[in-house]
Amino acid sequence: MKKEIFLNISEIPGYYSIVVKNRISGSVITENKWLKTTKNNKQHHGYGVRTVKMLAEKYNGMTDVYEKDGFFIVHVLLNNY
Repeated sequence: MKKEIFLNISEIPGYYSIVVKNRISGSVITENKWLKTTKNNKQHHGYGVRTVKMLAEKYNGMTDVYEKDGFFIVHVLLNNY
């Protein structure tokens, strides 16, 4: 599998849109519904998606996590007020 990560930051009416796409070989969501880290040192890993969701909510934004076309995707919308 070719490793790929894409980042797209844009502005749409009322929001900043941030999309991060990470190539996956199999479904992350099916295998790990709660997106808990599978890394050995759990004290130092497993904060990413949870932190992004928390910050988006704090600033009246939205987060969507899904998979499409072999990618794990996190899409964040932040108010640009």
